[in-house]
Amino acid sequence: MLAEEKLIIEPYKNGSGDFPIKDFLENLPRKDFHYIVKKLSYFQGYSISQLKNSRHLEIVRGHNEFWELKFHHISEYRAVCILRKNKIILLEMFKGSGSRGNVTRYIEKCLERVKVWDKNYP
Repeated sequence: MLAEEKLIIEPYKNGSGDFPIKDFLENLPRKDFHYIVKKLSYFQGYSISQLKNSRHLEIVRGHNEFWELKFHHISEYRAVCILRKNKIILLEMFKGSGSRGNVTRYIEKCLERVKVWDKNYP
């Protein structure tokens, strides 16, 4: 059996080369920002299949292309993402629970971002 490649987590980059989640991250309380950076580094120690089998990554119900990456903490943070080979592309981040439609309200924006990503990074 071949060993899986280690995970790479990248923020979505638009056609202008900007990272839309940068604004979200820059406006977080310092301790929350450091917590998210630490968790992202920790997640990169996993393979995709290991992360899928953890409590941190779940498919978005009704939207099979999108995944919800969970940063379990006192203040819940979430990212809507896509998987591409051994990469997780962070399309959008938000604070709060993913239930009651909180994740799905970002899907339309994420659909547009996937089109741009797949065009620029086939």
